[in-house]
Amino acid sequence: MSEDQIPDFSTSTLFNVSGKVALVTGGGTGIGRMIATALVQNGARVYIASRKLSTISSTAESLTKLGPGTCTALESNLQSRADCKALAQQLVNKGEKKLHLLINNAGMTWGFNMSDQNEKLESAAWDRLFALNVKFEHEIRTGILTAHFRTLPLLEAGSNGNIDPARVINVSSVAGLSAIAEDPLSAPGNGTWSCK
Repeated sequence: MSEDQIPDFSTSTLFNVSGKVALVTGGGTGIGRMIATALVQNGARVYIASRKLSTISSTAESLTKLGPGTCTALESNLQSRADCKALAQQLVNKGEKKLHLLINNAGMTWGFNMSDQNEKLESAAWDRLFALNVKFEHEIRTGILTAHFRTLPLLEAGSNGNIDPARVINVSSVAGLSAIAEDPLSAPGNGTWSCK
């Protein structure tokens, strides 16, 4: 192989996101915020989505100051198909014609030990948790969100075929795969029962 045929494997080339457009659901805090931070610091135009507008607005402002990329807050609940459609439409309304990276990181927890307080569980609370942590992820994986609510066309526009395809990354917890002997639930918020 001659020198002119050797590909550039430098990290700045392999992991370059400069000028890319990314959407991070649940991007206001925790892992989502860290993902958004890395993308902004490496030049991406990042949109973070959460139902807590005050949190993501503050996060977006802080991250944009870091640069060289930018961060924009999008208020979104993501517990129904209509919510998913509205989020995709917000990107279009912001003038985005392409999406290079969709990171599905949104999730929620109960906030208390379910095995000690089962009597407090309400059907509506379970439905909210299941809709976000399980159903939302399923709809993304089966293409309902992307095909019907404009995300897929944005991802297709952001793809450069096999050279640099658009990407969808689903973030989840490993707690749903391992049982905890003291707790009938895998972990609060996973929406799965995990008994040994």
